[in-house]
Amino acid sequence: MTTPLTEPTAPGTVPAQTAPAGTAPPGTDPASTAPAASVGPIEPEAVAALQQALAAEHAAIWTYGYIGAFDKDQLDVNRIATYTQQHVVTRDGSIDLITGVAGTPVRTEVAYALPVEVTDDPSTSRALAAVIESDCTKGWRFVIGSTDNAFLRDFAVAALSDSAVRQTAWKLVDPAVTPNPLVPFPGASTP
Repeated sequence: MTTPLTEPTAPGTVPAQTAPAGTAPPGTDPASTAPAASVGPIEPEAVAALQQALAAEHAAIWTYGYIGAFDKDQLDVNRIATYTQQHVVTRDGSIDLITGVAGTPVRTEVAYALPVEVTDDPSTSRALAAVIESDCTKGWRFVIGSTDNAFLRDFAVAALSDSAVRQTAWKLVDPAVTPNPLVPFPGASTP
């Protein structure tokens, strides 16, 4: 799991009481976004869970930037750019949801302690990418279990699904990352 190293910096926020305006749900084309929909009330426990998922999204974006400096494999470079953009969309939507219920989104950290040492060997970048996607699935699974709000659940299910697909993709690219790339229940602790 990535952990903060120093004081946070403030992310940009867009106050709204509706669904994230101008952003697409995770894994979709931002150009096809429908007009904002009413979110409705979100339980305090769900806002706390959403804050944790947002923190994981901040860490994923930062970490993809970090591994992009090491991994020069062209397929990985393209994958990193695409996955970073997907996390940005999810992060921005999460910020909109939190500010929409008068919450203050958690801030991104200046740097994170990484659980995998990254070198010029692409397998180290891929292993770290799989770990950060696992962290995101755990965060979104927690959100799903903490709310009865249909919009938030749908948003969290889409985000969890997207992270699980990305995690599996990283594992499939490089057998050195893990002998078994499939995760039966994304976000759950498995032996």
